[in-house]
Amino acid sequence: MAPSADSALHRIFILLRARTGHDFSQYKQKTVQRRISRRMAVQQIEQIEDYYQYLRRMPMEVNLLAGEFLIGVTEFFRNPEAFETLGQLALPPLFTARPPEEPIRVWVPACASGEEAYSIAILLYEYQNATHNIYPVQIFATDLDRAAIGRARLGHYPLGIAAHLSPERLEHFFVLDENGYQVKDLIRNSVVFATHSLIKDPPFSRVDLISCRNLLIYLQSPLQKKVLQLLHYALKPGGFLFLGNSENADAFPHLFTPINRQWKIYQRIANSEPRSLATNVLDLNRIPNNSELARTSPEPAINIRQILEQWLLDRAPPCVLVNGQGDILYVHGRTGAYLELASGEGIESNVLRLAREGLSSFLGAALRQAQIGREPVIYEHVRMQGHDGFQNIRLSVYPLPKVATAPELNIIQFETLDSSSAPPSASASAEKRIATLEWELRATREYLQTTIQDLEASNEEMKSSNEEIQSANEELESSREELQSVNEELVTLNAEHEQKIAELLQVNNDLNNVLSRIDIGIIFLDNQLHIRRFNAAATRISNLIGSDLGRPLSDIVSKLNYPALLDDVRAVLDQLSSRECEVQTREGGWYWMCIRPYRTADNVIDGVMLTFTNISEQKTVQQQLQQAQQDIQAARVRAESLIANIVDLFDAPLAVLDSDMRIVTTNRAFRQYGQIKATDASDYRLRELIHESADLRPLQALLADESQTPEPRTLELPSAIPNSTGPALRLTAQPIRAPEGGAPLLLVTFDPASIS
Repeated sequence: MAPSADSALHRIFILLRARTGHDFSQYKQKTVQRRISRRMAVQQIEQIEDYYQYLRRMPMEVNLLAGEFLIGVTEFFRNPEAFETLGQLALPPLFTARPPEEPIRVWVPACASGEEAYSIAILLYEYQNATHNIYPVQIFATDLDRAAIGRARLGHYPLGIAAHLSPERLEHFFVLDENGYQVKDLIRNSVVFATHSLIKDPPFSRVDLISCRNLLIYLQSPLQKKVLQLLHYALKPGGFLFLGNSENADAFPHLFTPINRQWKIYQRIANSEPRSLATNVLDLNRIPNNSELARTSPEPAINIRQILEQWLLDRAPPCVLVNGQGDILYVHGRTGAYLELASGEGIESNVLRLAREGLSSFLGAALRQAQIGREPVIYEHVRMQGHDGFQNIRLSVYPLPKVATAPELNIIQFETLDSSSAPPSASASAEKRIATLEWELRATREYLQTTIQDLEASNEEMKSSNEEIQSANEELESSREELQSVNEELVTLNAEHEQKIAELLQVNNDLNNVLSRIDIGIIFLDNQLHIRRFNAAATRISNLIGSDLGRPLSDIVSKLNYPALLDDVRAVLDQLSSRECEVQTREGGWYWMCIRPYRTADNVIDGVMLTFTNISEQKTVQQQLQQAQQDIQAARVRAESLIANIVDLFDAPLAVLDSDMRIVTTNRAFRQYGQIKATDASDYRLRELIHESADLRPLQALLADESQTPEPRTLELPSAIPNSTGPALRLTAQPIRAPEGGAPLLLVTFDPASIS
């Protein structure tokens, strides 16, 4: 809505509050806009600012608009399963361990025309008859709408209610007449109806059951919460709250506990403490019944206006204020001698019908003459049938000055003439009477002519309106079918949503269990690097508590010896790549840290996830393994050194060769024979130490022998050593099988006798 429209809407709320005393600004905006649009369509106004100006000029339109906001949609036993569940779950506790004289107290706010209140009364009556637990019942039903409360008090409903009530209930609790069904007194007398504002007026206290169905859905959230707190205040500890299908009290789990979530039945928690509310509450024990309401009225305060009215009452003649149709708007003085009130319901308020015998015709003529001429009309010596026979009165009609938007108003004054006041002669009186009747006849003819013309025009308009209504009715029927289809879809969709909610609740429970039981620390961050969620294991890495949710990661004190954590998190969020590394806590624990982007189901990056896996045991085992490898390496070096020292003690030259006849290791005797240094031994081949004509294939064949225990072989090879004087070198070759996967080696022992 545009700013100008918002301003106009605000001013409309002010007009409504000033006119009705009720604040509708906390109703849901969509509802308010729909109701205002409906009235604008009726008045054929397109702009809301224009409609505001129209409201200022026409106060009656303000009342009509206020009536649009009042919720009048109701029926008997709406959602029968809900009432059946209420009877099964809520009523038995109300009748248990209750003192015999203590009444069952029920409050039905926003009762509209009373169907819901009577439904509760029927439910209680049936339960008492079935269980034989008889207690007094007080049901107090309230609503803002005075007209609806009036209809509820009458307890008369159309024939259509039979669609919502079983034949047994119709027969037991209603009387059928030609116009519909009348609620029997056995139910009607247990319900007291009154106008009451749930928001503005003080709430009731110590109520056993509150049925407030389908009111909260029309209110904005802050007002919903206020109403729920008021209802909590009104209930006894352990009392029950009955809401509509689309409403709930889940915002106050410390005040209400759900008894049945499907049908929205809640119970007031016994030890719950509501917020401080106004102590000016209504006591159901002091509420009068319907008959007492009709007999009693509040005593007005003594003030200047009362004193002035008393003075006028004592001195001024009786009079009444009427509108153009003769309806009485205000009565001053004792008018009983001139007007006769009928007894019973639906009291007549038109002065022409209330006038006593002999006064009505003069009164009608005087009233019409005053309205047409807008001048006072006074009839002297009007003969009227009074309490003590006929008496003469002076009848005066004074038209009031017309105000721009106000209806035509007239004051009718009655004054009894003394018996000493002589009436005019019969002929003069007859002539005046004839003149008056002739004038009245002419005025009546003109009025009838005008009325006939107006009726003809109205008839044409009615024909046109009837066609429009017929067309609108067809459209409404089509819309109703569409709405029915939409409603069925919404019911299906609502069921699916409830199923989804249940599934999400189960998934959330599973996730909470996983997070709380898993030994891996997990921290979720949003895009601003604020803490979104963490589990208990994460508190071993950072000093996190429940109140840290929403705080920046930089504000959290870390237990890690890793100052680059925040930079790494930012880098992961910027580059959308994962990072993993080992980190150590100040206490010496080791963790494997993984930083990954948080991806939603729609593949949208929505933060960062950090996981910390405890690897302290693996780290300890790794360190022990490294130490063991170092110990083995040191032992190997010592063993090799020991073996080398032992081998060096042999007088015979020894050498170990690989498959290429390259020297792997030697002893001191061999190095002396070959005149080579220990550090250079691995650079020599056997070919360099014997004659070039020597055939080494037997040695290579010995290496290729795959038998498990190949026999050693003795060979004589020509020497290539300069200091060797023998014709040949005698050597013994023994294959050495290496461990699995290793290449075989050859141990060659030279005969010292062949070496000079």
